[in-house]
Amino acid sequence: MKKADRSDRLVELLLERILTLVRREGRDLRLNQMAILLVCDAAEAPQTVRGLARYLEIEKPIVTRAVDRLEAVGLAKRKADPSDGRSVLIVPSPAGRRYCSRFASAAPARKKAPRGRA
Repeated sequence: MKKADRSDRLVELLLERILTLVRREGRDLRLNQMAILLVCDAAEAPQTVRGLARYLEIEKPIVTRAVDRLEAVGLAKRKADPSDGRSVLIVPSPAGRRYCSRFASAAPARKKAPRGRA
C-alpha cells in the first residue's frame, strides 16, 4: 500500500470513528479535549497538566481549560498527587474510560461524506 493510500485510509478511519462517536454520544469535545482524554486513558499512570502540555506540545492553560471541560461533563477527574502536594493528577473517570473504549471500537459509519453544499 502506498504511503498516500495508507494516509487516506487512516483519515477515513478517523473520520468514521469520530462520526460514529458523535452520533452515539452527542458530546461535543474539542480535539484538544479528546486528545487529553485519549492520552490519559492510554497512559500507564495518571498524568499531570505539565506532562500533558509537554507531550501534546500545547500551553498549560489550554490543558487546564480542557480538563475543566472534561470534568464538567464527567469524563475526567483530578486527584491529589501523593508524591507532590502542589500537583494534581488527571485521570479518566469510569465514563471517560467507556468513552475511550467506544472510540477505539466504534463501528465504521456507513454514510458517505457529503459532496458539495448541503
